[in-house]
Amino acid sequence: MLLRTLTACLLIFLSEHCPLQATGLEPESAPTSQPTIPLHYLVHLEPNLPAEQFEGAEDIQLQVRTPIRDVTLDAVDLEIIRAVLHTSAGESVLRPERDDVAQQLRLVAEQEIPPGEYHLGLRFRGKIHREPHGLCLVPPTGAPDAPPILASRLAPCSAREVFPCFDQPGSRVRIQLSIRTARKNQVISNLPTIAEQSIGPDKVVVFAEAPPMPVYLISLVCGELAAVQEQLPTTNIRILTLPGSEPLAQYALDLTKQLLQYFDDYFGAPFPLPKLDQVALPSPWSGTSVGWGIVTYPSETVLLRPGQATVAQETVAFEQVAGAIAQQWLGALVGFDSWNDLWLGKGLASWMQAKATEHFHPDWKFWLAQTPRLDDLMLNDAGDRSQPIQRPIHSPQEAFQAYEGYAPLKTERLLRMIEAFVGESAFHDGVKSFLVSYALRTAQSQDFWTSIDSKSNREVAVWAARWFTQPGLPLVKITSQCVNDRRIISLEQMRLTLRQEATAGEPEQWTIPVGVLNVAPAERTRYALLQKVTENFETGNCQTAIKANPGALGYFRVWYEPALVGQLEKHTDLLDESDRVNLVSDVFATVQTQRTPVSVFMDLVDRWHDDRSLNVWRAIRHALVALDQIEAGDTGRERFQSCVCTLLGDRFGRLGWEPIAGEPAERSQERAELIETLGRFGDRAVIDEAFRRFEALQKDPAAVPPSLKGAVLRLVGRYSSEGTFKGLQELAQSESSPADKQLCLGALGDALDPGLVNAFLEQEASVPNMNLASFTMILANVAEAGEHADLVWRFLENRPDLRENPELWRNGDLVSALALGLSTPQFRQEFLSSAQSFAGVIPSSRLSDALMLHDLKTDSQATIEPALDAWVNKRLSGSGKEPEPSPGSRDGS
Repeated sequence: MLLRTLTACLLIFLSEHCPLQATGLEPESAPTSQPTIPLHYLVHLEPNLPAEQFEGAEDIQLQVRTPIRDVTLDAVDLEIIRAVLHTSAGESVLRPERDDVAQQLRLVAEQEIPPGEYHLGLRFRGKIHREPHGLCLVPPTGAPDAPPILASRLAPCSAREVFPCFDQPGSRVRIQLSIRTARKNQVISNLPTIAEQSIGPDKVVVFAEAPPMPVYLISLVCGELAAVQEQLPTTNIRILTLPGSEPLAQYALDLTKQLLQYFDDYFGAPFPLPKLDQVALPSPWSGTSVGWGIVTYPSETVLLRPGQATVAQETVAFEQVAGAIAQQWLGALVGFDSWNDLWLGKGLASWMQAKATEHFHPDWKFWLAQTPRLDDLMLNDAGDRSQPIQRPIHSPQEAFQAYEGYAPLKTERLLRMIEAFVGESAFHDGVKSFLVSYALRTAQSQDFWTSIDSKSNREVAVWAARWFTQPGLPLVKITSQCVNDRRIISLEQMRLTLRQEATAGEPEQWTIPVGVLNVAPAERTRYALLQKVTENFETGNCQTAIKANPGALGYFRVWYEPALVGQLEKHTDLLDESDRVNLVSDVFATVQTQRTPVSVFMDLVDRWHDDRSLNVWRAIRHALVALDQIEAGDTGRERFQSCVCTLLGDRFGRLGWEPIAGEPAERSQERAELIETLGRFGDRAVIDEAFRRFEALQKDPAAVPPSLKGAVLRLVGRYSSEGTFKGLQELAQSESSPADKQLCLGALGDALDPGLVNAFLEQEASVPNMNLASFTMILANVAEAGEHADLVWRFLENRPDLRENPELWRNGDLVSALALGLSTPQFRQEFLSSAQSFAGVIPSSRLSDALMLHDLKTDSQATIEPALDAWVNKRLSGSGKEPEPSPGSRDGS
């Protein structure tokens, strides 16, 4: 009764006091193809956290365009208490018919509803989840008695779990929210608070009306929070977090000031809302969730200890904040007609995040540092189950999978390639034109290409769209021949596949902007638009070294014939850093796909392992780890790991353990990554020193420099005994920094000792009110980093309450780790059977990618591994060194 009375009063108040012009933003006209169009939402929520449910009331202003017998809304897991259509003749009670499979609610009228404007009144009840979708509980980490935080995660299609609505990207409608909560709570939503009324121990908070937007951009956070803030000329910015963590939020606040100004200038349009709130939620909040005017992050990604954060931690924070703020324009200010085009908003935001990172931190060399991620993306994209970025979306599950997959990263790389072809200035003008033309409107992907073409003379719309509508990526094979002492090179395009013989049927084609550089003697890069399957042209004399795709701007692989690789190896000093990184990456990709002998790649590593570039070293390291995974379970693994330690020993000897005052940030990063790599590959001296430093860290938190802390913890975790494992757990509990706490928890999951790991899982699973999302992340880390996929599956077999919970299967990292790592045929079959049972929630693209990589690993063990073992044996016999036995767990004493 109280809810009904309160709701009636609220609706009267809101209808009379809505600040319709508060934002200065006007909507586009409503689409005409639907029989029922929403014009306005008023939504009131009353959460009951102890009961893990909420009640709500809603008024939807509707326009009915053709005679109908029912109103169909998107809704799932909502109990409809009452539904009433308000007409000029009075009230008409509607009969609710739920279809939770289709995620729809039909409200059936007794008589036909004629065209006109109506108000639809609803009262409903829903669930508060412990997993991150819909309205969810976030328990403060390490404080079991502290009240949980209520937060929402509605993108891409979970608004329907909170209130009945038209949950489609093309439906942009004005929305106004109110919520009842405890007086002590901070409540944050898309717009500022305009009214607050106390009711006993509670209060009702009313927010300003939001501009027209899709409902999945609504966001709500409610709990005991503290803020650091600053008022900019037109926007109030805040970082909110748990009380006591405010000093850790200053870095994110400073970033926000920089980034808002940068994006204001780049887009030619100021941030359109009066405030931007960003909330750092405690673990296990999973991933960044972007609403318009409000963003939520996992605290470990954005809360950094002043003066002690590593470059890696600062990079993660910058990327998270920049990507989220870019989406305030790309995806919020400009929306998209359907799920089929939603990829463009996230992809453009990902690309803008990269541009901002490069702008503010050129020393981080963002594009080069992303090479390992790009390598993984391209390998997955080469699989026969690869899907196009832009494809028809038929269900909420497909929307979620498309929204969360590799599409943003691939789009980011493709946009970089197209920007380089069009020209940075013309591309910039095209982006601004797109934003101006479609502000507060919905667009299609073709509208974006039309905007780019309007500011350039390149006519990219003719060919660029195909990169997004067909799966996979091209491989450009480059061969050469000499004719009268002149080199004739041949470029042949084909789809990159995991096996050379897999290319069959009608060849797929792309229009590829290919650059070719004569390295020695140096000449200007020549660019061609490769539109045919093969094209030939003359370049230089027969002694010229040829590098394709200079600057690594193109999203394609290059397959060099071995002689061309050999020529490039001899001219390292003439190759730009980006070209050396790209050559390592391309050659190894053709090894993985069985086009180039592994000996060619290892010869390249032997020559370049001491290259002074951090990013060349990272590309080599990424490949060596992949080869180590191929060697897993084989008798040759110890010899391979010993060979790697031999190759890297001199490099580490030059750097040593101790940071040098004033050294470049790259050197401190390289030192930490070398320590972790040598330790992973069994270097006893490095492992012993890591344990010694961990003992010092336990006594004095300042004993280990921040730049080395992660590497030390991961090695101690990997080789820990019961004593050191317990020490790591105690350190995790004592850490005040969320980022450092996460380092400790990750290190615990790296342990190789199966007994320790199993006891750790049992302990974590027995925690009262255990959060499944958090525990699932632990399982994923143990299965992958700790190489214990079989152990994790055996653990889940003994816990059917976990294994049969659909929320477990939502985690793409766990699904991937199990699909890739399970080695027992029986376990693999059981896993696949279970995965089939949860096909509706499982991230299918992550599963198919992992299954593909498992098959590739099996093939590689039969084809690549024997040749790799032969190369290693030859290299070790030449050095006179034999491998030491692999280290086991130890105490560090």
